This record gives sequence, structure tokens and C-alpha cells, in this order.
Amino acid sequence: MKKLSTILLLLFLCVFIAVFWNFGLMKDAFPLWSILWLVICLPNMVCAFLLPRLGVTPKKLLFLNMVIKLCNIPLFVGGIVGAFLLTQSPDMMIVVMLISYFVLFDYSLLLPFSMYGISGIWQNYQKGKFSAVETAVNIILHFFFCADVFSSIYCYLRGRKVSQSNASLIEGGGAA
Repeated sequence: MKKLSTILLLLFLCVFIAVFWNFGLMKDAFPLWSILWLVICLPNMVCAFLLPRLGVTPKKLLFLNMVIKLCNIPLFVGGIVGAFLLTQSPDMMIVVMLISYFVLFDYSLLLPFSMYGISGIWQNYQKGKFSAVETAVNIILHFFFCADVFSSIYCYLRGRKVSQSNASLIEGGGAA
């Protein structure tokens, strides 16, 4: 049950794009995207902060965040390439409208995917594994394209390293 919301979020994105692209329904995409975002992505954002109460470790949250970010790189690259190709159009008014649509679409995906990382970072901070500055910087980085991917990788590796060093202290009887 804990993994269902994450799997649903990833599948939702792929199916939505495939169906609308395949059947030529792009004119109906924006209103439907808004409704589906409220039904699937918004609860998923809340779920990311409820998972620690269900026993999901910060390391697992940061791992999920990193995997989701890495899996979505092709989607965001496609959006950037699409926006670049649109700049070759002679009608700049259409280009401005479509690029703003791409930005809204990308940020509507960035927010739900970033909540797992923010939740994991916050849990590590509360356990004393991350400093206040490190926590603040990484949470801010999770709201910027490209920087969020690097931050998610850094946080997972840092959280894993801290967890391993704590485990070695426990196994060694606390002696450093």
C-alpha cells in the first residue's frame, strides 16, 4: 500500500501523455490535466509527508525521490527540446503561449515529485543527520529544474552514508 501511490504517480504520467498524444486529444489536455492533477498528484504530495508515520525511513524516501527524478529526465528533456523546436516558428505569439504551457506542465510535475525528497530531507534533519543549512539549501534546490536532480542524488548518497556510519557505530558498541 505504501508503494501504491508512488507507482500510481509514475504510471499516471506515462499513460496520460501516451493516450493524449496517440488519440490527438491535445486540445482537451489542459482541463483534464488540471482535474487529474488534483485527484492524483495533490494527494500524492500529502502522502509523501504521511509515509514516515507509516514506518518508511528517510533513506527510502530519498531513494524514491532520486529514482523518480532520474526516470523523469527524458520527459523534461523532451519538454525542453519541444520548446526549442517551437522557437523556430515564425508566429511568436503561439510560441510564447506554448512555452508557458510547458513551464506550467513541468512545474506541475516537479512539485509532486519533489515532496518525497523534501519529506526525506526533513526527517533526516529532525533526526540530526542533516544540518540546518544543508536542509534549507536542499529543500530550496528541490524547487528548481536540474538542481533538484543533483540535490536528490546528493541527499540520497549523504543520507545513506550517515545511515551506514550510524550502523557501524551501533555494531561496534558505540566506540569511535
